[in-house]
Amino acid sequence: MCDEIDRFDLGITLLCYGYDTKKISHIFEVSNPGKVTDHDLLSYAVIGSGWYMATASLQRKTLPPDLEMTIYRLLEAKFSAETAPGVGKSTSLLTMNSDGKDGSIGSGSIEKIRAVWERVLKEPEPKDAIDLISKTEAVRRIVDGEQ
Repeated sequence: MCDEIDRFDLGITLLCYGYDTKKISHIFEVSNPGKVTDHDLLSYAVIGSGWYMATASLQRKTLPPDLEMTIYRLLEAKFSAETAPGVGKSTSLLTMNSDGKDGSIGSGSIEKIRAVWERVLKEPEPKDAIDLISKTEAVRRIVDGEQ
């Protein structure tokens, strides 16, 4: 019976976070069959079919030390992950401090944040960068037919 239980696959992976008795934060992943992966060194973790997109979003720039900006970046990563098969738009966000006090962001607020993120995605590329690129050989030789 114990062998059967050990081999049983729930078909889920859990991403867990919390604090130890010294109030030091920890983040870890639990996957089948009870395998634990520590993610403390990176200070974040990504799981699921959208992990490539979420990881790319998080690594795009340094995570800020500010809670509000970090929450935005995490939501941004989740929204990016939604381009992967099997990742739905339903999103929950929970927070907890080292004293165990918790909080959450409701779905209405998350949808408003998603609308801001979608608007930012539609902004054009920076004109000064485009101007610099247009002056490079990579563009001039192709567009102007330079030899």
